[in-house]
Formats: sequence, C-alpha cells, structure tokens
Amino acid sequence: MFEETNRSVAGLRRGLYVGLGLCFVGLAGLGALLPILPTTPFLLLASFFFSRSSPAWRAWLFRLPVWGALLCDWQAHRAVRPQAKLAAFICIPLAITGSVCLTNLAWPLLVLLFGLATIGLIVVWRLPVIAAEPQTQRTLIS
Repeated sequence: MFEETNRSVAGLRRGLYVGLGLCFVGLAGLGALLPILPTTPFLLLASFFFSRSSPAWRAWLFRLPVWGALLCDWQAHRAVRPQAKLAAFICIPLAITGSVCLTNLAWPLLVLLFGLATIGLIVVWRLPVIAAEPQTQRTLIS
C-alpha cells in the first residue's frame, strides 16, 4: 500500500532522525491541544524522519488511533476524508472562540489569532477530499 523509501540513514544520523521524529510527534500532541500550534505539519515531519530512520517507529506512527488513519489517507491519496475536513471546520472556530472567551488577550494578539485561524480555514478548505468509502485496513509494507 505504501512505498518504502530507499533513502534510509544509519549510525548517528539515524538516532538524530528518530529523535527528531519523536520531537515532532510531541509537538503534534501539543498542537492538538493549543489553538495556534498546528498538528498536521509536525505529523508529516515525524513521518518523514521515521520513514528514513526506523520502520518500527513509522509503523507505530501509522497505527496511532486518531492520527494514523489521517496519515494513511494522506500517504495513499494525498487527500483527507470529508469527516476530517468537517472536524477541522468545527474545531478551529471553537478553539478560537474558547481562546477569546477564556483569556484576556491584547488586541494585537487577537488580530494574530484571527489571522492564523483564517489562514488555517483557507488551507483546510483547499485540501483535496477522497471518497467517503469505508476505511481500508491500514497495513504497511515492511
């Protein structure tokens, strides 16, 4: 289902790549909780580093309950499912509204927050959508 890369690294560089992959997974976790920090770019970076350093870590990333399916869809189709797009359209405004209501942000930060939210919504709007067929079993070629 997935193409295996021939660009694997070894030695100290492999350790660095695994460390960077784990770091980016951690940042993605923070991005899932914080409204300004994105999640998806960090997951894609983690996938990149794990693909070149450790098939086991890559397989773990693709088996994660929520993010694994999204990564598999992106890897296979370069697109997202309609449910993922809808969830983003709901969550982004909710996170921004929560940030505005629960904090006392200065107006420059509010402008920045709304600007970033607008950019995020535009990016989500432009994402290609794959058919809403049932998800296939996520398997990785070793």
